[in-house]
Amino acid sequence: VSPEAIEKKFNDFEPIEEMVVAGENDRLVAHIYPNYEYCRISGITDIENAIRTKINEINTKSKPSHIISDVIIHTDPLPKTETGKIKRNRTIIG
Repeated sequence: VSPEAIEKKFNDFEPIEEMVVAGENDRLVAHIYPNYEYCRISGITDIENAIRTKINEINTKSKPSHIISDVIIHTDPLPKTETGKIKRNRTIIG
């Protein structure tokens, strides 16, 4: 499973600013840093519900191996390298 291919499906979903999908305990988990500013301006008050609804929508169109089983909402931006790329292992381990 290519996590990047799954993440790409959410590129145009404005409430998500950063996302990393990772395999954890034989399931896919999405680590998400919401776009809090966009949600505030757009009047989205239940950010987690909006994100979970979109994930469920994408899941219904996805292959079983590409279904996100859990979502972890982060309140801080995901850790990045000096070049601005998200550190996948650091995000998952915490």
